[in-house]
Amino acid sequence: MPGVRLRKAPPNPNGRGGLADRSASAEFGLPGANLGAVGAPTPETTKRLLLRTYTLAHERALKVVDDLTDKQFAKPVHSSVHTIGWQLWHTARWEDRFAEILLDRLRELAAKHGPARQLWNSESIGERWGLPVASMGYRDTGTSMEEAAAEQMQLPEKSEVIDYARRAFAFVEEVCASLSDEHLLMELPGDPDHDSVGQNLMLYLEHVNRHLGMMEAMKGQLGLTGSVTR
Repeated sequence: MPGVRLRKAPPNPNGRGGLADRSASAEFGLPGANLGAVGAPTPETTKRLLLRTYTLAHERALKVVDDLTDKQFAKPVHSSVHTIGWQLWHTARWEDRFAEILLDRLRELAAKHGPARQLWNSESIGERWGLPVASMGYRDTGTSMEEAAAEQMQLPEKSEVIDYARRAFAFVEEVCASLSDEHLLMELPGDPDHDSVGQNLMLYLEHVNRHLGMMEAMKGQLGLTGSVTR
């Protein structure tokens, strides 16, 4: 299955757009799990709610592959599902792209974090990995990729894919940490559906969680414990 499609159509192609010691609380300076509880030192905000959940989804996507061998990481469980490694790569590609979109559309974020970019492109990761660049679906994310081409993709060893995913997740989290509640409620400039920044963030969160669920199920098919919350 060449990538679960995002709900909305991808943006116009002519437009620009360490797990062990990182937690949602630490990433955003949150005081702990009981946010919003009586006596909590920091008031709850829309941003805190969304970013805490977003970061947790990233942590779980990395944790689910942590105990896999390289062979299990690269083992297809069905011809239309591809590999767990492919699922993680595809998830990271869209998170990398979301960071680029935010930097391109919100000038104040670019002023703080630098020009719009993807790690994938700026570091020539596809070329370094020997992948068929410009032939891996929409924006080389795996979305709309031909089944046969997706099955033939040879990703590098697990550690390299995880390193890219970890850094792509950290990149988009860093950018999102500069959003305000006002940003979240405003329409994202250039959005084809006129969705808000917050709606876009929730869309990408949903996408991460959908592929997390797929990776958990695939681990179960390999005879392993799939759930990352057990």
